[in-house]
Amino acid sequence: MHLPYLIVINILNAYCFWLMWGGFYIECNFNVFYQMLVWSSLPIVLAVGLYLIRSSPLAMKLINFEQLAQGTSKERASYLGALIGTYALSSTSIIVAAVVFAINGSIDIWAMGANT
Repeated sequence: MHLPYLIVINILNAYCFWLMWGGFYIECNFNVFYQMLVWSSLPIVLAVGLYLIRSSPLAMKLINFEQLAQGTSKERASYLGALIGTYALSSTSIIVAAVVFAINGSIDIWAMGANT
């Protein structure tokens, strides 16, 4: 049920990443592009890990979400905590792009640096 939504969010996440950092790749500044690719892929890898362990006993050990999800069992609370973490981590570039756009009026990092 959640997998199609996560796929769409990660496609949007990758598109926002390209809009933000693709100028460095096009201008052959591969060092900056690859560094940001590594840093942007870490939350996605963590999100995939949370999604994979959402129903396992490991999630109950790692995710302590009972205080926020009061009235639910420990299994359900860890499941909800894993899904919330998955969705939040999957949309990091979207959130960063929105903040950068709100501050600077553009999300193209290379173009903003080239115009200054």
